[in-house]
Amino acid sequence: MSKKGLVSRLTRYRSAMIGLVILSFLLAISLYAVISMPYGEAVRRWRGSEQTWRYNPRNAAPAWIDMFTPKRLPHTLILDTEQAEREEEKIGKVTRRLTYRFFVKYTADLLPSELAIVFLPRFEKKPPLVEITWITPDGREFKFGRQILKRGSSGKEHWYAVSQDTKLANSLGGDPQEVFFADPKKPGVPLKGVHKIVIQGLVFEPDAELGVKIVVYGTVHGLAGTDHLRRDITIALLWGTPVALAFGLAASLGISLTSVIAAALGAWFGGLIDALIQRLTEIRMVLPTLPVLIMVGLFYSKSLWMILAVLLILNIIESSVKTYRAMFLQEARAPYIEAARSYGAGHLRIVFRYLI
Repeated sequence: MSKKGLVSRLTRYRSAMIGLVILSFLLAISLYAVISMPYGEAVRRWRGSEQTWRYNPRNAAPAWIDMFTPKRLPHTLILDTEQAEREEEKIGKVTRRLTYRFFVKYTADLLPSELAIVFLPRFEKKPPLVEITWITPDGREFKFGRQILKRGSSGKEHWYAVSQDTKLANSLGGDPQEVFFADPKKPGVPLKGVHKIVIQGLVFEPDAELGVKIVVYGTVHGLAGTDHLRRDITIALLWGTPVALAFGLAASLGISLTSVIAAALGAWFGGLIDALIQRLTEIRMVLPTLPVLIMVGLFYSKSLWMILAVLLILNIIESSVKTYRAMFLQEARAPYIEAARSYGAGHLRIVFRYLI
């Protein structure tokens, strides 16, 4: 059949065209996943600790749903020292006071999910002392987070999870993100405007330095959202596509080949071999595939290769074996088979060379 004839036959069936479009889309995603992120890098990031994903919100929805909701959903805001006003004051021979003023413009219609402040200190022996002042758009002022950073934190990120500070929550009478961002006259409704966060740090060494980041977590993130470990689900979807296609292709090819071979062997040899294959096929026809695979995954192994092997074993003798057997029984009496037997061809040669 010519290419033109094949295209004309395909266009006559809408289901074929839709299937072709879907398959092309999945192949395009698979190619993009392989090119943009190698498999090893994807596995490393996905299996990494929460430190890898700390700047992502937890259990966030995809960012594009913001276009279909009447309310404006909060996105994650990250501000660093380059976006802050900085002042430096010398108050001793070597002691200095570093002051950073951050301004967060909040316009979303829902409250943020979490708050965090990241310190990046640099010192040799004496860690900095920090204090935080949060000023809301309506003028309320909250001082908290006075602490000496850890001695081993020099050159590393020191995370202060404001939302998980139980002492601060008890003193405020509620979750910090709700107290800071909610309208005191309308609980649960965000107070829109500019929040001012003042970070003061005392450094006790001439070359000591202090970097700061403010993280206001939203409720939406990326193309596919995040899970409870803050992992970007886009990575799982991207690499899940080529894995699923490869799994389906391997399973379908393996099942087709093994079913055809089993049917051909039974049809040619007959007798006990044929009876055994037919009885196993009938037993297999009453066994549910999905519950068996679930049991293997729960009680034995969750390996993808093990699941594929079990799937192949279950479908070697599926119902299609009976259809193939009927076809091979007819072909086994064909003249070219008799000719092959007459010149001394062996059983396996006839089965694999001529029947199949």
